[in-house]
Amino acid sequence: MLQSEARAPQVTYYDLGADGVQTQVSAQQDIPTHTGVVSFDQKTYKIGDTVTITVNDQDLNTNNDLIVIYTAVTPQNIGSFPTGTTLTAAQTAAGNAVVGGTPNDVATDTIGKINLGVYQDGTAFGRLLDVQFGQQDIRWSNAYIASTATTQNTGPCFTGSTGAFADGNAETKAGFASSFSATGFSLVETAAGSGIFTGTFEVPDQLC
Repeated sequence: MLQSEARAPQVTYYDLGADGVQTQVSAQQDIPTHTGVVSFDQKTYKIGDTVTITVNDQDLNTNNDLIVIYTAVTPQNIGSFPTGTTLTAAQTAAGNAVVGGTPNDVATDTIGKINLGVYQDGTAFGRLLDVQFGQQDIRWSNAYIASTATTQNTGPCFTGSTGAFADGNAETKAGFASSFSATGFSLVETAAGSGIFTGTFEVPDQLC
């Protein structure tokens, strides 16, 4: 929002002089925005490798005196499946599957915030960053997310030690995380006021 674009914020007040005349006094200030850059630390990875993601965006630095941290949104309804789903014997055996259950927020398994709605294309307004796999842009999630932007995320795939559907950091066959949020991934500012954020996760052996 710049003055040159007639969009910068402006404050105006009227100063009452000793002669009883009001004089308008104004001030205007630009609010520049920055283009963010996201990058990986390597070109290729294999199962079990630690991936480091770096985001450089000064707009995300909301407090120069503190290290700012952005966390992942965890699923709230882990056993939910869309209405009309025909469960397999294994899914039924899990015990906590709910066909027609409440879908998870569209920002689930992203760095972001829930309950902020969606854009016209179905993507979450509250999504800041997520991890996707493959050409179909499948979000790394272990939950049912009802959106035209997450058509592949139709329910959980992994069960915990009790046999019930679960989302955790050791649920795959090789003991890796079952979803992005289950890794504990957070974007943590490298230093107060830097605007540079990093986060890490391990490449899993399985995806939901």
